Amino acid sequence: MPMQGEDSGGLQYRIRAGAIIVDGDSMLLVQHQDDDSFGGEPWWVTPGGGVEGEESLTECARRETLEETGLSVELGRIAYVAVFVEPGWYHCEVYFVADSYSGTVQRSEAGTGIFDLDHLIKDVRFVPRDEMAGMAVHPEALKMAFWEDRASGFSGTRYLGLRKVE
Repeated sequence: MPMQGEDSGGLQYRIRAGAIIVDGDSMLLVQHQDDDSFGGEPWWVTPGGGVEGEESLTECARRETLEETGLSVELGRIAYVAVFVEPGWYHCEVYFVADSYSGTVQRSEAGTGIFDLDHLIKDVRFVPRDEMAGMAVHPEALKMAFWEDRASGFSGTRYLGLRKVE
């Protein structure tokens, strides 16, 4: 019988919950980088991370947001569900829209970074909507579709499909 989080073929499963935090026309993003992902190039995501133990998705998103950014967040609706597969891993990601947040964005001391799993967090900041277009933001829907969905009041939770990462 496979272990929890692993199938009989050795594929590992990870559930990630993230918080979409907006301030005006800017979104809070966290820049990650490691040698084994995306060709070693940095990428940006919303604050979030893997579910631990028996915590709920909202508990996970709140905890990870506090750990990565220093912000406390109240979460609303689920906006997106995305899946991506990379060698040895199957990731399911759930993105909540934050109704509100409190605190001040904090990151580690200059140049030291924060380790999150195997990824080094390089930066945490509110990124203007127009600047996001030229950045490696995952999922891609956060660049344009999110702003359109937000303007229309979110008609429902959107499944963003499956993406394969080599």
